[in-house]
Amino acid sequence: MSELANSYKQQGNAFFAQQRYAEAISAYSQAIDRSGAEYQSPHGCIIYQPSFMLSQGQALGHDKTRLPVAIACLKKAYQLSLSQNTPSTFSSSIVAKILATKKQHWEVQEEQRVLRQSELLQYVKGLVASDFARKRQVLVTGDPTSQGMDEAQQHLLESIDDEKASSIGLVETIFAQANENLARLFGQRRDRQKREVPEYFIDQLSFEIMYDPVITPSGISYERSQLIEHLQKIGNFDPLTRHPMTENDIVPNRALREAAEAFVA
Repeated sequence: MSELANSYKQQGNAFFAQQRYAEAISAYSQAIDRSGAEYQSPHGCIIYQPSFMLSQGQALGHDKTRLPVAIACLKKAYQLSLSQNTPSTFSSSIVAKILATKKQHWEVQEEQRVLRQSELLQYVKGLVASDFARKRQVLVTGDPTSQGMDEAQQHLLESIDDEKASSIGLVETIFAQANENLARLFGQRRDRQKREVPEYFIDQLSFEIMYDPVITPSGISYERSQLIEHLQKIGNFDPLTRHPMTENDIVPNRALREAAEAFVA
């Protein structure tokens, strides 16, 4: 790697550590432009690996609210891996990280939802408690120890306290039921997706849902990186039909890609 290219790489690493992703991408792109030949070999992936391909640990190490930015960086890395003719196995790794980071993003959103609901529960319970505190204060009339109150007033105070406990219990029950219903809904959704993933979303080589599907002259769709790896390592023919073909015959299946993205969203 040239001294200038290495300088851009180091700048990119520094920007990435600061979560300045747009600037990191720009710096890495400059490094790639100045080391194009180096990226033609397997060792040329050395910059891509630490720079663009967020591992699960790296994603966890960053502010979870910035996961969408991390996903965008991974998508950029994927496109660069295709344009720079890097090994297809590397592109496959990036696809796996994209799907894993998307899953983590969903989990973070779910954690935030639970936190918001917990905060809302505490807020509503606080409102209920304040309302009954006012009712109690009216009866106490400035005497918080309730000394000197007649039996009827004392009974009313006890009734207010009982009603307060009952109301707070009801609020907690309502929130718990809402959580249970939501959990059941998401559970059913996950189970339904596990049972009903359409076959046309599944790559015939990796048996995973496709992220970047392409179609061959035979009319069969594959995950791009998996198909390219087959063509490079096994031979220039369609994996299923065995009809002769090359990378130049690959056509993006945009409609299938959009449908698959909507399915996993």
